[in-house]
Amino acid sequence: MCVNGVPILTTVDSCIKCRALVPLKNLTAESLYDSLDNVLCRYNRATIYVTSINSDVEFKSLFEDIEDNMDANFNYAPQGEHVLAAERNNGTIADRICVAVHHLPYRNIPRVLLKHIAISETEKLDWFLTKGGLSDTFTPYQFLELPPIDWNKDVKILHGSYCQAFIERTIKNDLKQRTLDTIFLTPMKNKQGGYVMLNLATNKEVTSTRITQVPITDLVIRTVEELAAQDGMTPLKIENRTRTVIHNNDMLPGIDYEEDAEPVTADHNPTYVPRPQRSCDNELSNECNFALIDLS
Repeated sequence: MCVNGVPILTTVDSCIKCRALVPLKNLTAESLYDSLDNVLCRYNRATIYVTSINSDVEFKSLFEDIEDNMDANFNYAPQGEHVLAAERNNGTIADRICVAVHHLPYRNIPRVLLKHIAISETEKLDWFLTKGGLSDTFTPYQFLELPPIDWNKDVKILHGSYCQAFIERTIKNDLKQRTLDTIFLTPMKNKQGGYVMLNLATNKEVTSTRITQVPITDLVIRTVEELAAQDGMTPLKIENRTRTVIHNNDMLPGIDYEEDAEPVTADHNPTYVPRPQRSCDNELSNECNFALIDLS
């Protein structure tokens, strides 16, 4: 899958239904191997071992060289066919990315911010129970034994928010600035805490231990869009490996969708008339005469 030309490897397993997204540096075999190894290491750290990998036949020439070094069997879909679970996964992730980007006030966003949004939106899908998963109690995130979700760290500030990031300086009695104009990217994956931010002055990633979210101004919007223009970014466009745009995930050809057992109008009462809404404006007016309370 490609997001504004950025190649991305997406995976979903058939057991616990865990999703993963890893941006690729390029489309070389070495970059693909490193990204696949990154995904498999997540399972191995939780003592979960992958025994079979389903892929399109176009990747057969790439994986043939590493099949002997991996304890997994590769199954390739024939020419013209696709792995349906992977296609559904791409469509679901694409929808989440579109919603996250649409929520931001920027017309175009820098490449670094787009990568972190894609990774974060995919991880959030693993926070909740999945239909057809291994358990009705534990989420994929819990199966991988990842740290628990912290509201203040993982959810409170949205990606793309404008923040003032505190920077530690050795000399503390000068007139140099103590904060940087930054855009929130993601919390750091460590025990100490901290945040990864996008410095608006350099278009580079910086880390900070303390940040303060502030309202987004027109100047910040213009600055972010200028950084996006420097990266050559255009309005959001998500494509598959053949450069075909992935549209809304309502109905994709070649994918089986579950039909409702009962029609939508099964419980509809044609004689139902909604109650008239009650206006409390007059009742709460100060002009009304309320009964006095006897305090004796």
